[in-house]
Amino acid sequence: MFTEPHWLLLLIPALLGAYVYRPLSNRLFALRILFITTVVLALAGPVINLPVGNGAVIVVADRSFSMPRGIDNSIAETVNILRKGMPENADLGIISFGTEAKIELAASKSSFSGFTSGVNRSGSNLNEGISRALSLISSDASGRILLLSDNRYSGESPMSSALRAATRGIPIDYRLFDRDLSNDTAITSFASPGLLSPNESFLLKSRVFSPIAQKAEILLYASDKFLGRYNKELSSGYNNLIFNMTAPESSVVKYKMILKPEFKDSVPENNEAVAICEVIGKKPILVVTESESSAVVRLLNNAKVSNVVQSPRNIEWTIEFLAGYSALILENVSADRLTLHGMQLMAAWVKHFGGGLMLTGGKNAFGSGGYFQSPLEEAFPVSMELRSEHRKMKMALMIVLDRSGSMTAPTRGGRTKMDLANISSAGVLEMLTPEDYLGVLAVDTAPHEVFPLQKIAGSADYMRSKIMSIESMGGGIYVYDGISNAVDKLLKTDVKVRHIILFADANDAEKPGEYWELLDHATKAGLTLSVIGLGTETDSDAEILRKVANAGKGRIFFTREPEELPRLFLQDTFVAAKSTYIEEPTELKLFGTYKELLPYKNNLSENIGLIGAYNLCYEKPASTVVLKTADENKSPILSYWQYGLGKTACLATPLEGDGAMTSSGVLTKQEMLEMTVSLCEMISTDDREKILNLPILQSIENGYWAAAIHLDPERDKEPFKSDPLIEVLRMNENNEQTFETIKMRRDTADSFSGGLTLKGNEVIAAMVKVDGHVKRLHPICQPYAAEYVHDSVSDKKNILKQIADVTGGKEVINLANIWETIPIKKQKKELSFELLIAALFIFLIEIAERRLSLMTAVINNVIRKKGKKTALNVTADKNVEVKKNANAVSKMPSLTSNQSSQEKLDEEKKDSSLSSIFKKAKNNAGKRT
Repeated sequence: MFTEPHWLLLLIPALLGAYVYRPLSNRLFALRILFITTVVLALAGPVINLPVGNGAVIVVADRSFSMPRGIDNSIAETVNILRKGMPENADLGIISFGTEAKIELAASKSSFSGFTSGVNRSGSNLNEGISRALSLISSDASGRILLLSDNRYSGESPMSSALRAATRGIPIDYRLFDRDLSNDTAITSFASPGLLSPNESFLLKSRVFSPIAQKAEILLYASDKFLGRYNKELSSGYNNLIFNMTAPESSVVKYKMILKPEFKDSVPENNEAVAICEVIGKKPILVVTESESSAVVRLLNNAKVSNVVQSPRNIEWTIEFLAGYSALILENVSADRLTLHGMQLMAAWVKHFGGGLMLTGGKNAFGSGGYFQSPLEEAFPVSMELRSEHRKMKMALMIVLDRSGSMTAPTRGGRTKMDLANISSAGVLEMLTPEDYLGVLAVDTAPHEVFPLQKIAGSADYMRSKIMSIESMGGGIYVYDGISNAVDKLLKTDVKVRHIILFADANDAEKPGEYWELLDHATKAGLTLSVIGLGTETDSDAEILRKVANAGKGRIFFTREPEELPRLFLQDTFVAAKSTYIEEPTELKLFGTYKELLPYKNNLSENIGLIGAYNLCYEKPASTVVLKTADENKSPILSYWQYGLGKTACLATPLEGDGAMTSSGVLTKQEMLEMTVSLCEMISTDDREKILNLPILQSIENGYWAAAIHLDPERDKEPFKSDPLIEVLRMNENNEQTFETIKMRRDTADSFSGGLTLKGNEVIAAMVKVDGHVKRLHPICQPYAAEYVHDSVSDKKNILKQIADVTGGKEVINLANIWETIPIKKQKKELSFELLIAALFIFLIEIAERRLSLMTAVINNVIRKKGKKTALNVTADKNVEVKKNANAVSKMPSLTSNQSSQEKLDEEKKDSSLSSIFKKAKNNAGKRT
């Protein structure tokens, strides 16, 4: 076979030319013919097929929840059997998959020591598992794929990857693992309309499968509000259940149904199902406050603005919860009350889904409330750093860090708890001014001075280096030893603001000693102490840490999220510095932008009144400022801006109490409140447009969510200039949220679609964007993880056999034989290079023959040697005969004379050497030239 066979046509004229201009020597002519033929064959690109080794077997193992218990051990046994029968020149690879596929062992001869990759077991992404396996088999190698699965999959169909395997000639075998589902009583469907109008009547439909006739109890909830308890006689087979419901006012409702069968169920996970529906209309404003008498709520009620009030302690921050409100107002709420994932979700909800957010002032808000460097800081129209020019007093701070053994525990991102504590301390160093003082102690069973209490000026780099080098050394943290050492150092300074930050594990804080006496003496001298506990309020040593903080007249923080530590360290430093919440009467300056909030007021003067207190902050360049302090700080009091698709606002003063605004002749307090209400309504306005009123449908099938746009088939022109995009906010059961962008593909002439694989029972909210238009879709989720779908409704269809049939695979019974069935794949080898090398040697030989007759001389010499050997053999035979007739020979002198002459001639021929051959060759060459 040739890659460029047309070059073979060159042989005819080339050989004809070689014949016409052939040399006198036949040997030269033969060499020339051979050279021409070799070169032409090289140009034609000859290819041969060579067999490739034994190839590779890639095991693709399903580790999802639907597999039998102990599946990891069963898979390990299967792998060990395969390794025992593996030929020397073969490779073995392992892929494990759940909602995603992970490479456990690349194709190699290495041993398998067990699964090391953590997979989310709430799904069976078989398609990605096969795709990963194909990536481990190089394009020029042979191999087989072995699926270890229960014949279930979720997400995209694995047939697309199976077709790729078939194209490459890679068979996919399977070995079936199945769990006992004979006693599975299941909710096979649970659905509500996706969109409803307020007070609309609708049916909540459910279907239950029971393997036997039995009694069951059914519980129904709406957004965790108990709706009712129902007793049902289930018949063997399917049972249809219908609940008559009435939609509430505009909101998002998550309905939940719990099934409690009479007899033991083999799969209890599919006995609880959820469905989400959205009631269209203007959503209320959520006021988050810890105040029993909320000024914001009274303000909104007086203005007849729909609102809901909740304490942050009672809120479970989820996508469907936020989707039920048009805006959030955080009324003097500390950031730690909102939780880390709550703030992350709020920021994403505002930026990507057009929600509104407002923060009001007070001692628990802005920088002193822990919003500096929080996930929400970027969303607000003001910045909250502590600038040195606004510091009223110097500060001396001692940080006492727990470096016990528990600090070696890893966190998300690969860092340890100790690493995050170090980063937090370094963050405090960055926030302090060069005139402040800082000292750090690392404590286990004794205090260890990282560096003494000293002025930061000129030592910042040294301090940062020492802080970042702190390591956990084991043992526990002796609380009393740490704080007593810090108190001693602070009492020796004359700085007015002196503070201690104690960081400790809430499960490992030991020997507090008589801390109350120590801290009573310290606080009387003007010192304060705050505690940051890593853990929860219910941990074993949490109460001791709380008492220590109370005795130190400071604050107590608890967090289970080590990632929250930097923010908490900064929050406590903000409060201790006493520079960000200004409690003194301050005049306000009004800007012309007020007309957007009070359109009926004209020509108001700049100086409009006084406020009793405010949170010091700084306006961001793109923000709109309505009110600002008239003092040297020029701090924005009322401001707002656009953040992504949403709007956020800040009111950096309390709405009531001593710090609230007082009335003036220019702008009354009531008008100030009206301005605030207008701002609340502004941020809650939903100005997202519909996409040309085209229907966008959502669906979930086999764990795969899809959104589809259907175009008018009788349209005059194409509605879009570009392909639509879907932006998806998703949050799993661990409260981890991610944001993804999907480009919609054109399925038919009249439709676009796009989607993704759902992970477990996560909730997603999507936004479709195209040509500047935006449309928000209602939140959606599957009833429960696709892994637990009952066999009667799962899209099983013997998918493993289908994959095997398409690719030429089979069900594997005897694992040891799989190596013998790997297809013998032949690798194409092009011989052009080798032929060109051969042509070069032929060319050199021809030159040697033409110039030196080297080839002729060598051939003649070989022939002459062969002739001489034959002559010697004949002479030896004659000598034997001569010996037998010795007497007769001695009587014949003439014969002896002739024999001597012949021997002399032979001796002359024998003396001829290789040099004489070259001499003759040279003479012959001279004659030709």
